[in-house]
Amino acid sequence: MRRAGARRDGTIAGVEMRAEAERYCGVIERAPSIERQEFASDLQVALTGLLDAAGRLPEVEPSSVDLPDGPTLDEWRDRFAAVQEALGDWSGYWTTHSPATEDGEAVLLPLADDLADIWRDMKRGLTALDAGSAEADVMWEWRFGFWTHWGHHATEALRALHARLADL
Repeated sequence: MRRAGARRDGTIAGVEMRAEAERYCGVIERAPSIERQEFASDLQVALTGLLDAAGRLPEVEPSSVDLPDGPTLDEWRDRFAAVQEALGDWSGYWTTHSPATEDGEAVLLPLADDLADIWRDMKRGLTALDAGSAEADVMWEWRFGFWTHWGHHATEALRALHARLADL
C-alpha cells in the first residue's frame, strides 16, 4: 500500500524511523524524571515524528528470520507504571473501540497502555538493530505494526495528549 509522498529510498526512511523510535523511547524512559506538562509536550512531538516516519516506510520483504524478543512483560509493566505516574490525573481518556464505524461505544482507556505498547514495539526493533538484525526485517516489523497495532495506539495517544495540552 504505497501512498503519495512515501519515500522510495528505504535507507533514508529506515534511518529516519530509527531516529524517531530512539527519540520516542527516550521520552518514555524519562517519564519518572520529568514534569507532566513537559512530558506530554515531548510525547506529542515524539508521536508526531514517529507517525510521520512510519508513514514513509517503504514496503520491504522481510527475511525468514524472526526478530529477537523485545522487552519482557515485567519491563513493559515498569514502563506502564512510570508513565501512569508521570501522567497523574491525565492518565485516562475517552474513545470508542471502533471509531470508523457507527457501533462504537465510548470507553475509558489508560493512556499509559498505549504509550507503553508503542515503547515495547519500538524498543524491540531498536534492540534487534543493535543485535545485528537486518534493517529490512525491522522496517517490515515497524511498518506492519504501524498498520496493525502500534499505529492505532499512537493516533489515540496523540489525540488524547493534544486534548489535554489544548485545555491548558
